[in-house]
Amino acid sequence: LSLAPGQSFLLAKTSDVHERKQTEMALFESERRMTTLIANLSGAVYRYELPALRQGLHHDRPAAFLSDGTSILTGQMMSPFARGQQHHSLGALILPEDRPALQAALESAIAGSGRFDVTYRLRHGPSGVRWVSESGCVQQRPDCSWTVDGHITDITAERHARETELVFRTLVTQSHTGFVSLNLDGRVLEANQPFCVMAGVESPEQLLGRPLELFMP
Repeated sequence: LSLAPGQSFLLAKTSDVHERKQTEMALFESERRMTTLIANLSGAVYRYELPALRQGLHHDRPAAFLSDGTSILTGQMMSPFARGQQHHSLGALILPEDRPALQAALESAIAGSGRFDVTYRLRHGPSGVRWVSESGCVQQRPDCSWTVDGHITDITAERHARETELVFRTLVTQSHTGFVSLNLDGRVLEANQPFCVMAGVESPEQLLGRPLELFMP
């Protein structure tokens, strides 16, 4: 500060920012851990911040956050989703006939606990389709806006496995051929009715857990 010719002074202020720096470092570490956690999760993690939830699906709107797993889940580049392009929203990839199930799950969550779980199909790449499972949480803020946080995972392999098993069990049940499944000790795990007739018993329950050799002399 120059007060007069030949009279200059230095004015300085020193502040204690130790607590602020500690808070900043803790926040940085928390964000780093969250980023690492999300990166190691299978599927995609999202957050939507919406003025209202009664106007279609949350996935029809630009997301406040979408994890990089979205690219693997959809078979598409991540950048259009990050830019919030409407035709690259997740909602545009949900099969039309599956949208009502997701809408119903959201409405039930709003009216109840706020949590929802739903299974539906998502277009993948240029021509593929994936079964996905979505778990989310709906919360209303004091200003009456909403947040929707959730996690979407690909369950295509599990779905196909269950469908294959169901077809197999249906064929076994309806077949006139005897079928039996054993463990490594030769004990019966499963059997159909035609096999029971061959073994001379009335129902599969009489075979379960018993050595097959007892019925096959």
